[in-house]
Amino acid sequence: MVLFAGHWTQLLPTRFEKTVVEGDWRMPVLTFSMEKALVYSPGARVVLHYLEGGKLRVVGSLKIQ
Repeated sequence: MVLFAGHWTQLLPTRFEKTVVEGDWRMPVLTFSMEKALVYSPGARVVLHYLEGGKLRVVGSLKIQ
């Protein structure tokens, strides 16, 4: 699945790789791969977009660590 990670003026194609659930199932660890590096400060949030879908464009947000 190809999603787009948006942070300020950056919008990068992102591929979903895996999910790891340790303890609370509501807080999984998601792993994505990007073609280029994303510039961010520690604790920043990224908005995930699915641009190939119908009317749903924003999938959610992630806190980057």
